[in-house]
Amino acid sequence: MVKLNLLQSEAAYEREARLHEQIEAYWDERSGDFSRLRLKELSGPCGEAWSKVLAEKLPAGTLKVLDVGTGAGFLAILLAKLGHEATGVDMSGEMLHQAKQNALAAGCHVEFSKGNAQKLSFANDSFDVLVTRNLTWTLPDVMEAYREWQRVLKPGGLLLNFDSDYGLAPSLCEERRTYRCSCWHTQGTGDGVQ
Repeated sequence: MVKLNLLQSEAAYEREARLHEQIEAYWDERSGDFSRLRLKELSGPCGEAWSKVLAEKLPAGTLKVLDVGTGAGFLAILLAKLGHEATGVDMSGEMLHQAKQNALAAGCHVEFSKGNAQKLSFANDSFDVLVTRNLTWTLPDVMEAYREWQRVLKPGGLLLNFDSDYGLAPSLCEERRTYRCSCWHTQGTGDGVQ
């Protein structure tokens, strides 16, 4: 029985590894076009609107912020420009390459690292705020991701999860897309989400 469980565990691990490789390849292939779109957003009214939303949602002071699924670095760059210590993580190496170039072009400092949104390499209680944009709909196990995000947030930390309703008819431009923002604060003890 133990041998059967071990074989099942190995097979599940191999399936998960193949899935992650497929996801990374998908986003690697699209990184250039995706980055060009995000640069256009950063330099236009969309970037200004996102900066305003972030400034309104975040507590005062300089915060340690993690942008999970950073892609081309859009939110991480805006957060750094707002004066926060921004870190972006993504599983696509090519997206991270684009993000580093975009941050350099924007004249701001952002730490970027490669990683899985569902298995972050950061210590417990590392960040004041965790942000995502258009990520949760892509995750194989969103509940696993939420547990992991809660783990890396400090007690009383804030999760800002921006996701769009892709079931609606396409809008004329990305700036007019309707976003839903889910906000959670971790409890003071760090043992739950309220």
